[in-house]
Amino acid sequence: MEIEEPGLDEQIRDFVRRQAALAELPAAAIVAQTMEYLHGEANPAEVEARAWPVVTEELAAHLTFQAQWPEVTDNDRLTAAFRTLSAAGLVARENFSCCQNCGVAEIGEEVPRGRTARGYAFYHQQDAERGVDGSGVYLTYGLLGQPATVDVGEEIAAALRAEGLTVHWDGHTGTRIKVSLTWQRRRVGRLAALPPTVDDDVDIDVELLNRWTGVFAPTEGLSSAARLAALHLPWLPAGVRIRLAHEEASVLVRREGDVLVGAYPEQGGRELTVGRYDGMNLICRLTGGSVPTVALPAPPDFLEAT
Repeated sequence: MEIEEPGLDEQIRDFVRRQAALAELPAAAIVAQTMEYLHGEANPAEVEARAWPVVTEELAAHLTFQAQWPEVTDNDRLTAAFRTLSAAGLVARENFSCCQNCGVAEIGEEVPRGRTARGYAFYHQQDAERGVDGSGVYLTYGLLGQPATVDVGEEIAAALRAEGLTVHWDGHTGTRIKVSLTWQRRRVGRLAALPPTVDDDVDIDVELLNRWTGVFAPTEGLSSAARLAALHLPWLPAGVRIRLAHEEASVLVRREGDVLVGAYPEQGGRELTVGRYDGMNLICRLTGGSVPTVALPAPPDFLEAT
């Protein structure tokens, strides 16, 4: 009996759903990872076109589910335990590196410059994926520069149990520590931003005028204006300017606190100030629309941390 390979849409759905649950990547990065995952399997442009609506659906479903979760989830407890271990002088990392061998080889690089660490604990990407699938999470642990000891394993197990997690470990340094848990990792802030669905979207040319890297940075070149405004502009790093162009017009965008400021060179440098989530208004002016200039003060509880 032959087993049919899953179709392209099913492969995309399965991959995106897992990425949504892992809660590590924002929407645009999930699309990019989906294209990389299916590299050589289908036309990249087709994968991208099919992935965007799936990402929108799966992230929306995730946010609906997490609204029904308990106030403190097992993942919250796991993160709290890792913070305790970090404060105690261990390098504790979640979803660190691709596999155990790479994680062990790279964990020493995580020690902050000028500081020392007694040891480490981490679970890697494959562990996290198994956690999503309901198999719990296995932790790798040890001492930096010397063999692992039972003491460090007991310290890690104790921190996990103190948070109310169920730990399985036989007390041998050659055995990884298993944590049984219901995987419920929250998406907040940039990770909870949804790709919008609009009927009058336009493509604009994006140019980064300062360094902006990482999974939250947009790609340069033609981009959907609606996605850029919803997924990137609200978190434009301080000190970074971005140039958006459409036909013969352009706008230079920067963020000042809780607002976005756009300067229009072709309009004598006139500036428009909008809320940080209202970047489409800057683009509307760019494409010929009329938007009044409004000064928007930062909310009284606004705090920017770098």
